[in-house]
Amino acid sequence: MTARSTGFRQSELDSVLTKMTAKQAPPVSEPTKRTRRKPGLAGSESDSEPGLIGRFSERRWLLALAVSLSIVLPVELHARDGRVGVAIVAWLIYGAIFRLAIFILDRAPEGRTRRHSPTRQARTWTVRYAVLAFLAVIAMSLGVGAVRSLLGWGWPEATKGVLVLDVLFLVALIPLYRAGRLGLADLGIRKTPRKLGVGLFLAGLAGTIVFNTVWRAIVSLPRIEDGLGGLPHRSTLVIVLTGVALCLSAPIVEEIFFRGFLYRSLRNRLPVLPAALIIGVIFGLGHTQYPLLERPQQAAFGIIACLLYERSGSLLPGIALHMLIDASAFEFALTRTAWIVPSVFLVGGVVVLYGAPTAGRITRSLATST
Repeated sequence: MTARSTGFRQSELDSVLTKMTAKQAPPVSEPTKRTRRKPGLAGSESDSEPGLIGRFSERRWLLALAVSLSIVLPVELHARDGRVGVAIVAWLIYGAIFRLAIFILDRAPEGRTRRHSPTRQARTWTVRYAVLAFLAVIAMSLGVGAVRSLLGWGWPEATKGVLVLDVLFLVALIPLYRAGRLGLADLGIRKTPRKLGVGLFLAGLAGTIVFNTVWRAIVSLPRIEDGLGGLPHRSTLVIVLTGVALCLSAPIVEEIFFRGFLYRSLRNRLPVLPAALIIGVIFGLGHTQYPLLERPQQAAFGIIACLLYERSGSLLPGIALHMLIDASAFEFALTRTAWIVPSVFLVGGVVVLYGAPTAGRITRSLATST
């Protein structure tokens, strides 16, 4: 009796152990809908959906060098009197800079892509007030010019004109500010969508270089340093003030007045192209320190800057491009080369348009990547 009971219990125990140790098939779950994210330049979070740049991961250096070759090497050859070796070095350096810009575009998150709309206060600005403000600037500049001739200032024209006109541009905006109809956002001083801002900045740079190259090939123009009045032979104080005027003051104040105020006022009544053409021509003719045949280049940049502002709703891409161009002119006037300072402004413009948080994310991504 005891043996039978023990045998029965042993078989029952073996059966339980077999059931516990047997592999069970995982439950079949119904497929769930997954929201797919549209890949951008850097691609989606999944490796199976690379972005526009991700599809050319193995050819990024070739892409950067090709862009540099097409828009930089001709300018460098012209600027360096045909010295091929130096131009090739500059081409490789600019290629590395473009490669860095592509890398940042690839690493940075998508961010927002919606552009800003004009503020309610900016929509109230009239063409009449814009014309009166511009005429007031001309009248005040003529008065300052008369006083300047009496004082006999010896600074280069770029420093005299830029510093004085920048003050007059801001003075012309005081009535709007006192009336409570002017703020930084109204003028377009606000953050731009990250990749949109950098893309417009680089596109504007390419368009400016292409136009200047074609125009200089058609028309024989004097060297750019002639407009700075022998700047290398001036005192250190004058050189520093000229650099501040060209690389900082002029880009910020001129973009605020011509694009943020004048263009916005005309844009309230006119379509994009007529308003951009008018502001571009005024901007080009206003650069009296340059020869007349060189002013179409300034006008072309003025039009491009208007289009950058129209597309992004922010002045930051235009200010970054303006700083880069003026920094190139400043360095070329001093050293007859133009790649160290513009390189700093190019990389700085890309980083600033992305913003500090994004730059931090890129740094962390570099630290964790293998």
